[in-house]
Amino acid sequence: MLANKKFYRIPYNKAHIAAFYYQKRNAYITLAKKMSKNIYINEGLFSKAVIKEYKDKWNVIDPFVSTIFFKLYSSLRDEVDICYIPDYLYSFPVDHMLQNHRYSAYYENKALYNQWLADYSSLFPRTYLRKIDGNCFDEHYCRISNVEQYLRELEETQLVAKPSIDTASGKGVSIYRKNESTGQFCDKQQVELLDRVLRERDIVIQERVKQSVFMNSVNSSSINTIRVVTYRSVTTEAIHVMQVVIKRGKEGLFVDNLNSGGSFVEVARDGHIAKYGLTKWGKKIPFQSSEDYLPQFDNICSVAKEVAARDLINRQLYFDMFIDDYNKVRIMEINYSPHPTIQAVCGPAFAEFTDELIDYVRKTEGSLVRLIPVRALI
Repeated sequence: MLANKKFYRIPYNKAHIAAFYYQKRNAYITLAKKMSKNIYINEGLFSKAVIKEYKDKWNVIDPFVSTIFFKLYSSLRDEVDICYIPDYLYSFPVDHMLQNHRYSAYYENKALYNQWLADYSSLFPRTYLRKIDGNCFDEHYCRISNVEQYLRELEETQLVAKPSIDTASGKGVSIYRKNESTGQFCDKQQVELLDRVLRERDIVIQERVKQSVFMNSVNSSSINTIRVVTYRSVTTEAIHVMQVVIKRGKEGLFVDNLNSGGSFVEVARDGHIAKYGLTKWGKKIPFQSSEDYLPQFDNICSVAKEVAARDLINRQLYFDMFIDDYNKVRIMEINYSPHPTIQAVCGPAFAEFTDELIDYVRKTEGSLVRLIPVRALI
Protein backbone atom coordinates (compact mmCIF):
# COMPACT_ATOMS: atom_id res chain seq x y z
CA MET A 1 0.00 0.00 0.00
CA LEU A 2 2.79 2.43 0.95
CA ALA A 3 4.64 1.66 -2.30
CA ASN A 4 1.48 2.41 -4.30
CA LYS A 5 1.05 5.69 -2.42
CA LYS A 6 4.56 6.79 -3.36
CA PHE A 7 4.02 5.64 -6.94
CA TYR A 8 1.06 7.98 -7.34
CA ARG A 9 2.54 10.77 -5.23
CA ILE A 10 5.52 11.51 -7.46
CA PRO A 11 3.49 12.11 -10.68
CA TYR A 12 1.06 14.21 -8.64
CA ASN A 13 3.89 16.39 -7.32
CA LYS A 14 5.34 16.82 -10.79
CA ALA A 15 1.94 17.88 -12.10
CA HIS A 16 1.66 20.31 -9.19
CA ILE A 17 5.05 21.84 -10.05
CA ALA A 18 4.15 22.14 -13.74
CA ALA A 19 0.85 23.85 -12.95
CA PHE A 20 2.50 26.26 -10.54
CA TYR A 21 5.22 27.04 -13.10
CA TYR A 22 2.77 27.82 -15.89
CA GLN A 23 0.68 29.97 -13.57
CA LYS A 24 3.78 32.00 -12.68
CA ARG A 25 4.86 32.19 -16.32
CA ASN A 26 1.49 33.47 -17.53
CA ALA A 27 1.19 36.02 -14.73
CA TYR A 28 4.63 37.53 -15.34
CA ILE A 29 4.30 37.56 -19.13
CA THR A 30 0.97 39.39 -18.70
CA LEU A 31 2.76 41.94 -16.50
CA ALA A 32 5.55 42.28 -19.09
CA LYS A 33 3.01 43.03 -21.82
CA LYS A 34 1.50 45.75 -19.65
CA MET A 35 4.98 47.17 -19.02
CA SER A 36 5.61 47.23 -22.78
CA LYS A 37 2.97 49.97 -23.05
CA ASN A 38 5.34 52.25 -21.11
CA ILE A 39 8.67 50.83 -22.33
CA TYR A 40 9.58 51.11 -26.00
CA ILE A 41 11.20 47.89 -27.21
CA ASN A 42 13.97 48.82 -29.62
CA GLU A 43 14.01 45.81 -31.94
CA GLY A 44 17.09 47.24 -33.64
CA LEU A 45 19.13 46.19 -30.61
CA PHE A 46 18.39 42.49 -31.11
CA SER A 47 19.92 40.68 -34.05
CA LYS A 48 19.07 37.04 -34.77
CA ALA A 49 22.47 36.08 -33.42
CA VAL A 50 21.83 37.88 -30.13
CA ILE A 51 18.40 36.28 -29.72
CA LYS A 52 19.91 32.85 -30.40
CA GLU A 53 22.67 33.48 -27.88
CA TYR A 54 20.08 34.47 -25.27
CA LYS A 55 17.90 31.41 -25.92
CA ASP A 56 20.89 29.08 -25.87
CA LYS A 57 21.87 30.44 -22.46
CA TRP A 58 18.47 29.98 -20.80
CA ASN A 59 17.12 26.97 -22.70
CA VAL A 60 18.81 24.63 -20.23
CA ILE A 61 16.20 25.75 -17.67
CA ASP A 62 13.29 26.56 -19.99
CA PRO A 63 13.24 24.99 -23.49
CA PHE A 64 10.62 27.58 -24.50
CA VAL A 65 12.22 30.60 -22.87
CA SER A 66 10.46 33.92 -23.44
CA THR A 67 12.56 36.84 -24.70
CA ILE A 68 10.13 39.60 -23.71
CA PHE A 69 11.90 40.40 -20.44
CA PHE A 70 15.31 40.43 -22.13
CA LYS A 71 14.01 42.87 -24.74
CA LEU A 72 12.11 45.05 -22.28
CA TYR A 73 14.92 45.54 -19.80
CA SER A 74 17.69 45.85 -22.37
CA SER A 75 15.67 48.49 -24.24
CA LEU A 76 14.81 50.36 -21.06
CA ARG A 77 18.44 50.55 -19.97
CA ASP A 78 19.75 50.79 -23.55
CA GLU A 79 22.19 47.99 -22.81
CA VAL A 80 21.84 44.51 -24.29
CA ASP A 81 22.70 41.85 -21.73
CA ILE A 82 21.86 38.16 -22.12
CA CYS A 83 22.13 37.67 -18.35
CA TYR A 84 18.57 38.95 -17.82
CA ILE A 85 16.69 36.01 -16.31
CA PRO A 86 13.01 35.83 -17.32
CA ASP A 87 10.99 37.07 -14.37
CA TYR A 88 8.91 33.92 -14.15
CA LEU A 89 12.03 31.73 -13.95
CA TYR A 90 13.41 33.96 -11.22
CA SER A 91 10.21 33.56 -9.22
CA PHE A 92 9.95 29.83 -9.93
CA PRO A 93 11.90 27.58 -9.90
CA VAL A 94 15.08 29.61 -9.25
CA ASP A 95 13.81 31.24 -6.06
CA HIS A 96 12.77 27.84 -4.68
CA MET A 97 16.22 26.46 -5.34
CA LEU A 98 18.06 29.33 -3.71
CA GLN A 99 15.68 29.37 -0.74
CA ASN A 100 14.73 26.32 1.25
CA HIS A 101 11.09 27.05 1.93
CA ARG A 102 10.83 24.21 4.44
CA TYR A 103 12.83 26.49 6.77
CA SER A 104 11.93 29.97 5.50
CA ALA A 105 8.68 30.14 7.47
CA TYR A 106 10.75 30.50 10.64
CA TYR A 107 13.23 33.00 9.26
CA GLU A 108 10.64 35.30 7.66
CA ASN A 109 8.35 35.47 10.70
CA LYS A 110 8.65 39.08 11.88
CA ALA A 111 7.78 38.04 15.43
CA LEU A 112 10.91 35.90 15.64
CA TYR A 113 13.60 38.28 14.34
CA ASN A 114 14.67 39.08 17.89
CA GLN A 115 15.29 35.39 18.58
CA TRP A 116 17.44 34.27 15.67
CA LEU A 117 19.00 37.74 15.34
CA ALA A 118 19.21 38.60 19.03
CA ASP A 119 22.57 40.35 18.56
CA TYR A 120 20.93 42.72 16.06
CA SER A 121 17.72 43.47 17.99
CA SER A 122 18.47 47.18 18.12
CA LEU A 123 18.40 47.36 14.33
CA PHE A 124 14.73 46.37 14.11
CA PRO A 125 11.73 48.50 15.10
CA ARG A 126 10.89 48.07 18.76
CA THR A 127 8.20 45.40 18.99
CA TYR A 128 5.82 45.79 21.92
CA LEU A 129 3.56 42.84 21.25
CA ARG A 130 3.95 39.63 19.27
CA LYS A 131 1.07 37.29 18.64
CA ILE A 132 2.53 33.95 17.61
CA ASP A 133 0.16 31.19 16.56
CA GLY A 134 -2.63 32.71 18.67
CA ASN A 135 -0.54 33.46 21.79
CA CYS A 136 0.45 37.01 22.83
CA PHE A 137 3.94 37.87 24.07
CA ASP A 138 5.62 41.13 25.06
CA GLU A 139 8.89 42.47 23.69
CA HIS A 140 10.86 40.02 25.87
CA TYR A 141 8.79 37.01 24.75
CA CYS A 142 6.95 36.82 28.08
CA ARG A 143 3.31 35.72 27.89
CA ILE A 144 0.76 38.56 28.15
CA SER A 145 -2.15 37.59 30.37
CA ASN A 146 -4.32 40.69 29.86
CA VAL A 147 -3.87 42.14 26.36
CA GLU A 148 -6.32 45.02 26.85
CA GLN A 149 -4.53 46.25 29.97
CA TYR A 150 -1.12 45.76 28.36
CA LEU A 151 -1.98 47.92 25.35
CA ARG A 152 -3.63 50.57 27.50
CA GLU A 153 -0.47 50.95 29.62
CA LEU A 154 1.86 51.49 26.65
CA GLU A 155 3.24 55.03 26.67
CA GLU A 156 3.50 55.30 22.88
CA THR A 157 1.02 57.62 21.16
CA GLN A 158 1.26 55.82 17.81
CA LEU A 159 1.78 52.16 16.97
CA VAL A 160 2.12 50.20 13.76
CA ALA A 161 0.43 46.83 13.34
CA LYS A 162 1.35 44.37 10.62
CA PRO A 163 0.93 40.67 9.90
CA SER A 164 4.02 38.72 10.94
CA ILE A 165 3.70 36.00 8.29
CA ASP A 166 2.17 35.57 4.84
CA THR A 167 2.38 39.26 4.07
CA ALA A 168 3.52 41.19 1.01
CA SER A 169 3.18 44.59 -0.65
CA GLY A 170 2.39 46.38 2.60
CA LYS A 171 -0.89 44.50 2.97
CA GLY A 172 -2.32 44.80 6.47
CA VAL A 173 0.11 47.51 7.65
CA SER A 174 -1.81 50.14 9.63
CA ILE A 175 -1.14 53.04 11.98
CA TYR A 176 -3.01 53.25 15.28
CA ARG A 177 -3.22 56.42 17.38
CA LYS A 178 -3.96 56.52 21.07
CA ASN A 179 -7.10 58.18 22.35
CA GLU A 180 -5.89 59.83 25.53
CA SER A 181 -9.33 59.85 27.10
CA THR A 182 -10.04 56.14 26.59
CA GLY A 183 -6.51 54.78 26.37
CA GLN A 184 -7.51 52.81 23.27
CA PHE A 185 -5.51 52.72 20.03
CA CYS A 186 -7.59 53.20 16.87
CA ASP A 187 -6.83 53.47 13.15
CA LYS A 188 -8.26 56.16 10.87
CA GLN A 189 -11.46 54.12 10.44
CA GLN A 190 -11.79 54.05 14.24
CA VAL A 191 -11.16 50.30 14.37
CA GLU A 192 -9.59 49.43 17.70
CA LEU A 193 -6.16 47.82 17.79
CA LEU A 194 -7.34 45.49 20.56
CA ASP A 195 -10.01 44.05 18.26
CA ARG A 196 -7.43 43.35 15.58
CA VAL A 197 -5.01 41.72 18.01
CA LEU A 198 -7.74 39.45 19.33
CA ARG A 199 -8.94 38.62 15.81
CA GLU A 200 -5.66 37.79 14.06
CA ARG A 201 -3.49 34.77 14.83
CA ASP A 202 -0.04 36.15 13.86
CA ILE A 203 0.67 39.85 14.20
CA VAL A 204 3.30 42.26 15.54
CA ILE A 205 2.73 45.65 17.15
CA GLN A 206 5.70 47.99 16.74
CA GLU A 207 6.84 51.52 17.29
CA ARG A 208 6.25 54.01 14.51
CA VAL A 209 9.83 54.66 13.54
CA LYS A 210 11.13 58.07 12.56
CA GLN A 211 13.33 58.41 9.51
CA SER A 212 16.28 60.63 8.67
CA VAL A 213 15.96 63.95 6.90
CA PHE A 214 17.11 62.33 3.66
CA MET A 215 14.71 59.39 3.89
CA ASN A 216 11.87 61.75 4.78
CA SER A 217 12.63 63.85 1.69
CA VAL A 218 11.99 60.83 -0.54
CA ASN A 219 8.30 60.96 0.44
CA SER A 220 7.22 62.50 3.73
CA SER A 221 3.96 60.52 4.08
CA SER A 222 5.56 57.05 3.98
CA ILE A 223 8.33 55.22 5.76
CA ASN A 224 10.59 54.83 2.74
CA THR A 225 12.92 51.88 2.83
CA ILE A 226 16.03 50.76 0.99
CA ARG A 227 15.74 47.34 -0.63
CA VAL A 228 19.06 45.50 -0.46
CA VAL A 229 19.32 42.13 -2.20
CA THR A 230 22.08 39.78 -1.05
CA TYR A 231 23.23 36.56 -2.68
CA ARG A 232 25.32 33.78 -1.17
CA SER A 233 27.33 32.23 -3.98
CA VAL A 234 26.59 28.60 -4.77
CA THR A 235 30.28 28.03 -5.52
CA THR A 236 32.25 30.14 -3.01
CA GLU A 237 29.64 30.75 -0.26
CA ALA A 238 30.70 34.41 -0.26
CA ILE A 239 27.89 36.93 0.26
CA HIS A 240 27.43 39.71 -2.27
CA VAL A 241 25.13 42.71 -2.51
CA MET A 242 23.42 42.38 -5.88
CA GLN A 243 20.95 45.29 -6.00
CA VAL A 244 20.10 48.36 -3.97
CA VAL A 245 17.01 50.47 -4.62
CA ILE A 246 15.18 53.20 -2.77
CA LYS A 247 11.55 52.23 -2.33
CA ARG A 248 9.63 55.46 -2.72
CA GLY A 249 6.04 55.48 -1.51
CA LYS A 250 3.19 57.13 -3.35
CA GLU A 251 2.45 60.60 -2.06
CA GLY A 252 -0.15 60.49 0.70
CA LEU A 253 0.29 56.81 1.51
CA PHE A 254 2.08 55.25 4.49
CA VAL A 255 3.46 52.18 2.68
CA ASP A 256 6.22 52.30 0.06
CA ASN A 257 5.57 49.27 -2.15
CA LEU A 258 5.06 49.13 -5.92
CA ASN A 259 1.59 47.59 -5.77
CA SER A 260 0.33 50.67 -3.93
CA GLY A 261 1.65 53.04 -6.57
CA GLY A 262 5.20 53.47 -5.31
CA SER A 263 8.38 53.34 -7.36
CA PHE A 264 11.89 51.87 -7.22
CA VAL A 265 14.84 54.22 -7.61
CA GLU A 266 18.14 52.61 -8.59
CA VAL A 267 21.21 53.00 -6.41
CA ALA A 268 24.28 52.06 -8.47
CA ARG A 269 27.11 49.93 -7.12
CA ASP A 270 29.04 53.06 -6.20
CA GLY A 271 26.06 54.47 -4.28
CA HIS A 272 24.98 56.93 -6.97
CA ILE A 273 21.22 57.62 -7.01
CA ALA A 274 19.35 57.56 -10.33
CA LYS A 275 17.35 60.55 -11.52
CA TYR A 276 14.14 58.58 -11.98
CA GLY A 277 12.12 55.84 -10.37
CA LEU A 278 10.21 53.05 -12.04
CA THR A 279 6.65 51.97 -11.24
CA LYS A 280 5.31 48.40 -11.36
CA TRP A 281 4.11 49.10 -14.90
CA GLY A 282 7.49 50.33 -16.16
CA LYS A 283 6.61 54.01 -16.10
CA LYS A 284 9.45 56.41 -15.33
CA ILE A 285 8.85 58.89 -12.52
CA PRO A 286 11.37 61.79 -12.22
CA PHE A 287 13.22 61.71 -8.92
CA GLN A 288 15.02 64.68 -7.42
CA SER A 289 17.18 64.06 -4.40
CA SER A 290 19.04 66.32 -2.04
CA GLU A 291 21.92 63.86 -2.32
CA ASP A 292 23.72 62.49 -5.38
CA TYR A 293 24.86 59.44 -3.42
CA LEU A 294 22.91 57.36 -0.94
CA PRO A 295 23.96 58.37 2.60
CA GLN A 296 25.76 55.58 4.47
CA PHE A 297 25.74 53.37 1.38
CA ASP A 298 28.77 51.34 2.46
CA ASN A 299 27.37 50.87 5.96
CA ILE A 300 24.01 49.74 4.56
CA CYS A 301 25.68 47.10 2.40
CA SER A 302 27.93 45.99 5.25
CA VAL A 303 25.01 45.49 7.66
CA ALA A 304 23.04 43.53 5.06
CA LYS A 305 25.97 41.21 4.34
CA GLU A 306 26.68 40.70 8.04
CA VAL A 307 23.09 39.76 8.84
CA ALA A 308 22.76 37.61 5.71
CA ALA A 309 25.70 35.56 6.96
CA ARG A 310 23.57 34.50 9.94
CA ASP A 311 21.11 32.70 7.66
CA LEU A 312 22.72 29.37 6.85
CA ILE A 313 19.76 28.05 4.86
CA ASN A 314 18.65 30.64 2.32
CA ARG A 315 20.94 32.00 -0.38
CA GLN A 316 19.07 35.17 -1.31
CA LEU A 317 17.66 37.71 1.13
CA TYR A 318 15.71 40.87 0.40
CA PHE A 319 16.26 43.46 3.13
CA ASP A 320 14.06 46.50 3.62
CA MET A 321 16.34 48.91 5.49
CA PHE A 322 16.05 52.53 6.56
CA ILE A 323 18.01 55.33 8.15
CA ASP A 324 16.39 56.61 11.33
CA ASP A 325 16.25 60.12 12.76
CA TYR A 326 19.58 59.51 14.54
CA ASN A 327 21.14 58.59 11.16
CA LYS A 328 21.48 54.98 12.27
CA VAL A 329 21.14 52.22 9.67
CA ARG A 330 18.34 49.87 10.67
CA ILE A 331 16.27 47.03 9.26
CA MET A 332 12.51 47.22 8.81
CA GLU A 333 12.13 43.58 7.75
CA ILE A 334 13.71 40.74 5.80
CA ASN A 335 11.87 39.18 2.89
CA TYR A 336 12.35 35.78 1.32
CA SER A 337 10.51 36.22 -1.99
CA PRO A 338 12.00 38.11 -4.93
CA HIS A 339 10.57 41.04 -6.81
CA PRO A 340 11.93 40.07 -10.26
CA THR A 341 10.97 43.41 -11.83
CA ILE A 342 13.89 44.86 -9.91
CA GLN A 343 15.89 43.88 -13.02
CA ALA A 344 14.20 46.72 -14.89
CA VAL A 345 15.62 49.09 -12.29
CA CYS A 346 19.08 47.65 -11.63
CA GLY A 347 19.97 45.33 -14.50
CA PRO A 348 20.41 41.52 -14.50
CA ALA A 349 19.51 39.90 -11.19
CA PHE A 350 22.62 37.73 -10.91
CA ALA A 351 25.01 39.70 -13.13
CA GLU A 352 28.46 38.12 -13.05
CA PHE A 353 27.09 35.12 -11.12
CA THR A 354 24.56 34.15 -13.79
CA ASP A 355 26.50 31.21 -15.20
CA GLU A 356 27.10 29.61 -11.81
CA LEU A 357 23.41 30.06 -11.02
CA ILE A 358 22.28 28.38 -14.25
CA ASP A 359 24.60 25.44 -13.60
CA TYR A 360 23.34 25.13 -10.01
CA VAL A 361 19.68 25.21 -11.05
CA ARG A 362 20.28 22.69 -13.83
CA LYS A 363 21.82 20.23 -11.35
CA THR A 364 19.23 20.82 -8.62
CA GLU A 365 16.15 20.82 -10.84
CA GLY A 366 15.19 17.21 -10.14
CA SER A 367 14.60 17.75 -6.42
CA LEU A 368 10.87 17.62 -5.73
CA VAL A 369 11.38 18.29 -2.03
CA ARG A 370 13.34 21.43 -2.87
CA LEU A 371 10.55 22.77 -5.08
CA ILE A 372 7.61 21.83 -2.88
CA PRO A 373 7.87 23.09 0.74
CA VAL A 374 6.37 19.92 2.23
CA ARG A 375 7.59 16.35 2.70
CA ALA A 376 6.84 15.76 -0.95
CA LEU A 377 7.82 12.11 -1.21
CA ILE A 378 5.79 10.77 1.70
